[in-house]
Amino acid sequence: MDKAKTAFEKYITLASKEANPYDSMEEYYMVNKDYAKSAKYYDKAAAMGMTISKERADKARAAMNTSEAPEYFQLRPETEQAFGYSHAVKIGNHITVSGAVSMDDAGNPTAVGDFEQQMKSCYSDLKKVLKHYDCTFDDVYMENILRPI
Repeated sequence: MDKAKTAFEKYITLASKEANPYDSMEEYYMVNKDYAKSAKYYDKAAAMGMTISKERADKARAAMNTSEAPEYFQLRPETEQAFGYSHAVKIGNHITVSGAVSMDDAGNPTAVGDFEQQMKSCYSDLKKVLKHYDCTFDDVYMENILRPI
C-alpha cells in the first residue's frame, strides 16, 4: 500500500492539472478507510471536471458519518493490492466500480492493439463484479468511458 500511495503522489505531481490522479488517490484513501482524505481528493477531482467524483465524495462523507462501512470487492486481489485499489466498493445500496482495463488474472495487458477485444474483456470483468453484488447491467445507471487524448 505504501508503494501505491507513493505512485499516486508521483502521478499527481506529473499530471497535477488532470482530474484522474486525484481520483486515483481518493481510491487509495477509500481502501484505507480514511474517508475524510478520500472525500478531499474526490472533491478536487470533481472541481477539475470529473463529474462522478462529486457523488463519490458524498459517499466518502456518508461513510464518515454512518456506521455503514464500505464493502470492497477485488476481482484480482494480488494485482489490486499491489496497486492499492479495489475493483468495486459498496456503501449502503450504492456500488461504485473502478475503471476497467483489459488484463489477465496476473494483471498483464491483453488484446493489445485490438480495441474491440479489449472492450469485450472489460465488460466481461464488469459482469463478474456486478454478479458478485447480485446485479446485472440492467442495474447500472451511469457509465463513463475515458479514452487517451
